[in-house]
Amino acid sequence: MEHHEKLSYFKEFAQKDRTIISDFLQSLKFDIDQFQREAIRSFMSGNSVLVAAPTGSGKTIVGEFALHASLKFGQRSFYTTPIKALSNQKYTDLVERFGSEKVGLLTGDNSINGDAQIVVMTTEVLRNMIYQDPEKIHDLGVVVMDEVHFLADKERGVVWEEILILLNQSVKIVALSATVSNVEDFAEWLNQVRGSCTFVIEEKRPVPLSQVIATSHDLIALVSPDNPGKLNQNVINLYKRNHSHKSKESDVATRPELVELLNKNALLPAIFFIFSRKGCQQAVENLQKTGIKLTSPEERSEIERLIQNRFNDISAADWGTLDIDSWIDAARRGIGSHHAGLIPQLKEITESLFQKGLMKVVFATETLAVGVNMPAKSVVLERMDKWNGDSHEYLTPGEFTQLTGRAGRRGIDNSGVAVIAFHPDSEPRFLLNLVSSRTFEINSRFTPKYNMLLNLSEHRSITATKTLLNKSFAQFVHEKSSKRLRTRITEEKAALKSYSKNLVCDKGNFESYYSMIKQLTDREREESNNKKRRNTLAGNNLAYLIKVGSVVRLRISGKFLSGVVTKVNRERRGSDTYWIVLENQDSRKFRINEIDAKMGIVSELIINRTTDFSKRENRKYVSEALKNIEIINKVDKNNLDHKFNIDELRSKIRKHESHKCNDLHEHLRWAEKKDKLQKSVLSLELGYNTSVMSLSNKCDEILRLLTEIDYIGIKDDQVILQNKSFILKEIHSEQDLLISETIVRGILDDCDSDELPAILSSFIYQPRRDEYEIPNNLSSKIRDKAKDITALANQLVATEVKYKIEYVKTPHFGIAEQMKKWAQGESLQKILRNSDLAAGDFVRNAKQITDLLRQISRLKIDKVSKAASESVAKINRGVVAYEPTIYEEDLEEANSFI
Repeated sequence: MEHHEKLSYFKEFAQKDRTIISDFLQSLKFDIDQFQREAIRSFMSGNSVLVAAPTGSGKTIVGEFALHASLKFGQRSFYTTPIKALSNQKYTDLVERFGSEKVGLLTGDNSINGDAQIVVMTTEVLRNMIYQDPEKIHDLGVVVMDEVHFLADKERGVVWEEILILLNQSVKIVALSATVSNVEDFAEWLNQVRGSCTFVIEEKRPVPLSQVIATSHDLIALVSPDNPGKLNQNVINLYKRNHSHKSKESDVATRPELVELLNKNALLPAIFFIFSRKGCQQAVENLQKTGIKLTSPEERSEIERLIQNRFNDISAADWGTLDIDSWIDAARRGIGSHHAGLIPQLKEITESLFQKGLMKVVFATETLAVGVNMPAKSVVLERMDKWNGDSHEYLTPGEFTQLTGRAGRRGIDNSGVAVIAFHPDSEPRFLLNLVSSRTFEINSRFTPKYNMLLNLSEHRSITATKTLLNKSFAQFVHEKSSKRLRTRITEEKAALKSYSKNLVCDKGNFESYYSMIKQLTDREREESNNKKRRNTLAGNNLAYLIKVGSVVRLRISGKFLSGVVTKVNRERRGSDTYWIVLENQDSRKFRINEIDAKMGIVSELIINRTTDFSKRENRKYVSEALKNIEIINKVDKNNLDHKFNIDELRSKIRKHESHKCNDLHEHLRWAEKKDKLQKSVLSLELGYNTSVMSLSNKCDEILRLLTEIDYIGIKDDQVILQNKSFILKEIHSEQDLLISETIVRGILDDCDSDELPAILSSFIYQPRRDEYEIPNNLSSKIRDKAKDITALANQLVATEVKYKIEYVKTPHFGIAEQMKKWAQGESLQKILRNSDLAAGDFVRNAKQITDLLRQISRLKIDKVSKAASESVAKINRGVVAYEPTIYEEDLEEANSFI
């Protein structure tokens, strides 16, 4: 498209604005797409903009234009990302575009040119600026929020909402998101909190994506070539063959077989998503043992040149601990891994080599799917479920889309390929639903916490603070859903009245007649269920009784959960399997021996067989029904008149006046309808009444708690901060109140600079498996501190229970001794010896502890702050202190529009 044609789209703008747009378009090496033009036009019209588009579609171009325009307008602009790695990468991209003198970087660990006109930062850095250094953002004109769908992250999503609510209204927002199904709601909310905001949606991928099933010897298209909405018959035949055990050879591919298959079909470079760090490392070692080489001699030489100086800051002692030689050998072969257990250097070099096409296969956990620019020819999923910390949960359509979105390099590939490794236990229709569904909702995680409330209420009245809190997306969605629910309850209650008119009988009171009919039915069902349970215990016949809609009990991770059967796979005797949606919204396949036979079938739900239970909202609906069914059953049982047995009830029914009515069956039909509707109304009201308490109510509870423990006073709608609160408002941590109380009570006063980071680790460390909170290897002093802090945490938890709050967690001292030894100068080799702690985990925890130490050092509390300041230098050394160096190779433009 000619340059003047591009500009004709913006003909209504003034010449100055057209020049700004023209300069930007001329700097690009490609034509922008229609959705990008729409977003730029909206931004230049004075609006904030939400852009929702697939991975690789080029939505960051809109963000970069906003930065370009703010420079021309003489304003400062910020570019925020959810993770430091993405911030570092974006900094490199923007230095390439705008020059190093105009671009800065702030990630907490790294500070480069922080007063520049454009500053890249993590979202937490901007949130902390809003609270602590508002003068630094007085001249801010634009904030680009990349990966804004991270607002749904259960750990950190609240930060996005805080920024969107608290930023000055004069600041324009450019929010960049993956394609989400509730984008209209999100955009409507943004309009409320940010003023004029337009949203631009692009659903088409720039590089088409196809899906294949990979066996040990072939790639089979998942979808029928003739009918895109149906399974390929070859896939159906594959699963039938394996279920019937007629396959003469295994169709399940080993990892080396999968890599060879992809190589043969020209589908490298590839990312293998394996939802386990250990699995990633084993996969690399497995390929190394085969002797496979995916790189040419020239590529191996280039890899050696690029990594030559990248490990200079790693000591000789740590070289072996980190297994650098093995990593280099794998990298030369074109193989690598990427997960949180690796130190930052290894992840960054892996990203760099992959972007340059030198690393052909990377085995990664799902953390790689977040933002980092690593597009591949193909993406491989070995399994469709992952461990969520409590149980295995199937991928949602949103997660599947996010992971496979890496496949297909714009400007290089004609298409991307999502490769699903064949496994006979997979359900092919589930795979088809996963592929065809595009459901990915942004669900708010916003909730007021101690530090947030103190910072908000310091310069605002309580009423004004509540008004701000009620601007959250969480409250917006809650009010909207509550309104819909209330409307439905009103409609169904109106219908109940009309149903009652059809129950009028001239023979007598039909309501009393139906009440006896219902009691008889319930008593007979109860007797039948008891008989089934007795038969089950006697002959283990439960498998024959279970059907779609059966509610059963399952023992999972030591506790019982209810679940409803959504699909039954009848196989050989004793081998039946059942797809079950659990009350915790998990959904997976179970065998008969995993179902509690003593309880048998505890109830029934009507299940629509066409419902797609891979969708989270459908599982959520079932989960609510399971929780409500027990209450409704209790109501039914309480209404049973146990004075009469079954025979007596039958006799009373036959003698009732209405029993002889000519319209008996018509009355019964309406009575059953009314009964079902009454249960529906009861269930809806239970859902309505037990929904989350409003944020303003939660605010009241937190303020009451803070008043009780002498952090604040309240007078005339104003919060009066006590001395202790000035500590709490400066602590930005999940454990803010516990940390503040630990400081206030003097528990840290006698800790030296070696002991302090060890104790603070308990507020940061989250074990990956069951471990004792106070391990046996602690020195006596740290053990005593651990007992004191744990007792303090228990006191605070008890106080929180009184106010229906759940924020304080039990501190965990699992890495306290390692942090103490690191502060004392011990090598990484000795720190990790005889430990399950991965190097990357140690580095990440040490960096977070360093950040907390810096916060405490700024409090200027005599002994504690001095020790904290000294501890920073001791902890922030070696691999912990590493920050990415900007190499010339990294400043090359490498698909910067992706």
